[in-house]
Amino acid sequence: MKLILFSGIPGTGKSTLSEEIARILYIPVFSLDWILGAMLLSQLRVQQEGFYITTAEALLTMLIQRQLMLGQSAILDTPANTAAQRKRWQDLAQSYNAEFYGIETICSDMELHRRRVEGRKRSIPGWHDTVSWSHVERMRYKSEAWADDEGEHLMIDAVHPLNENVQAILKYVQS
Repeated sequence: MKLILFSGIPGTGKSTLSEEIARILYIPVFSLDWILGAMLLSQLRVQQEGFYITTAEALLTMLIQRQLMLGQSAILDTPANTAAQRKRWQDLAQSYNAEFYGIETICSDMELHRRRVEGRKRSIPGWHDTVSWSHVERMRYKSEAWADDEGEHLMIDAVHPLNENVQAILKYVQS
């Protein structure tokens, strides 16, 4: 049983990679953006900071916990931009004897990253297709780097071809 966390700022490939790995390994993906979309559709006001993000993260954590309780693997697609968030999910995996795999997505080419953000169409009901570049820059500034004490994790760069990144992830989570 595995808990695979895809983390990173918007436009670095978290969702694309998590969905591709889900198709290959037949593991469900639980995405913060889909929960936020559902909250908006249900007429809950969604803020970028504060109560609603916390509520969405709590819902996401409960869904993951339910999967693990059933003895089933799960993929988590969320920015996870603080060490505390990542630790919460590492601890959750450990409490159910699941293997935890942290994957940090980045895009080392700023021009490519901006084009990816500005050109994406997510098609999540209730949620926006993309975010502003200024939002991405704020998230980059606020995000905490993975620390050595967080354990091993894999860094994936969006400048590499999708199939190359998928193969690196499969090697990592199947070792």
